[in-house]
Amino acid sequence: MRRRLLALGVGLVAALALAEFLLGGPLRPPVVGDRDEAWQRRTTELHTRLYMPDAELGYAPRPSSQLEMDYGLAAHNGQGLREPAEIVLDTERPRLAVLGDSLVWGELVAEEDSLPSQLERRLEGVEVLNFGVSGYDTVQEAAWYRRRVRDFQPDALLLVFCLNDLLTMSGPLQIHGGPERRSAYEAERSWLDEQAPFRNETVSQRWFEARSGKGSQVRAALAHAWSWHRLFSLPGGYVDEPLLSLQDPERVAALGAALRQLGADLDQDGVRATLLISPGLYWWHRYPWGPLHELVTEAGEAADFEVLDPLPDLKQGSPRGWRFEGDNLHYTSQGTAAMAEWLAPRVRPPAGAASGPAGPSGSAPPAP
Repeated sequence: MRRRLLALGVGLVAALALAEFLLGGPLRPPVVGDRDEAWQRRTTELHTRLYMPDAELGYAPRPSSQLEMDYGLAAHNGQGLREPAEIVLDTERPRLAVLGDSLVWGELVAEEDSLPSQLERRLEGVEVLNFGVSGYDTVQEAAWYRRRVRDFQPDALLLVFCLNDLLTMSGPLQIHGGPERRSAYEAERSWLDEQAPFRNETVSQRWFEARSGKGSQVRAALAHAWSWHRLFSLPGGYVDEPLLSLQDPERVAALGAALRQLGADLDQDGVRATLLISPGLYWWHRYPWGPLHELVTEAGEAADFEVLDPLPDLKQGSPRGWRFEGDNLHYTSQGTAAMAEWLAPRVRPPAGAASGPAGPSGSAPPAP
C-alpha cells in the first residue's frame, strides 16, 4: 500500500511538473504580449507616435509616422494609411477600400499580413487599400470615409465590423482624445462595471496578471478554469462587454445612424457597399454573440449594405491558430490569410469597374 501511495505521489508531482512546463512553453499558443510594464510602455509609445489629436474624431492617423514593433514595422505613409508607399491612383485597376478598426489596420501582425494586403494578393488586378484606424467605432469610420477614404474614389468599399464596435476603445483615445472623450470613456467603464462586474474581460485580465507573475502556472490555469466555469454558470448566461453593449439603446441607435449615413454617401458616390461581420474567435460550438450578428445584419441591410457573415461556413473548422491567446478578436497572420481566402470571391469589384483619379492622371490624394 505504501509503495502504491508513494508511486501515486511521485506520479502526481511529475504530472504537475510536466503541466507547469507545457503551460509555460510548448503548448502555449501565440500571445498578444506579456502585458507587463514593458509591453504597456511599448503600446503607449505606438499610440503616441502613430496618432494625433483630432477635434472631430478624437484622434486620427499621423502621416509619415512609424515605430518598430516585435511583429515588424508599424507605420503610416504620408497619406496616413498603413501602406508601404504613397498611393498614386491607378486608373486601370478597380479599387477596393477596406475600412474598419485594428482588425483592418492589422494590429499585432506585419503590414504584409494585414487583411487588405492578404486580399490584394488574392484579387489579381484589383487595388486594395487599407483604411483601418485602430480603436475606431462605426460612427468614426463613417466620418473617416467622408474625411479620407472618399478622396481615393474607390469602386467598392468593405466595412469590417468588429464585435466591440458598439463600445469606446481606449488606446490612442486615452492619449489624444482630450478630457471630454476620456471622461466619456471612463463613464462607459463605470456603466459596464455596474451592469456586470464579473464578465469575460475581468476574468481575462486576472488570467494575464497571473500568467505574467512568478507564481505557479498550474495554479493560475486551475484558477482560470474555475473562473470560466463561474462565468458560464451565471443566471443570465455568459456575459461580456460586446453583449452588454446591446442593452444600451443609444449605442444601438448610433450604429444604425452611422451605417445609414455611410450607406447614403456610398450610394451617392456610386460605390458598392459591403459589410463584413468579423466573428468572435472563441467557442464556435456554442457561439454566444449571435444576437450581435443579428443586430448588425439588420442595421446593415437597412442601410443598403450587402452583409457578409462568414460564421456559418467557418464553424465547420476551428479558430485555433487564427487568434492570439487572450484575444478573441484579432487575427494572427494565419487568421487574416484564411479570412482573405473566404472574402476574395465575395468582394471583388464589378467587372469593368475602373477608378478615376481624384486629380490629374496618376496623381496622389494629398495628406490629411
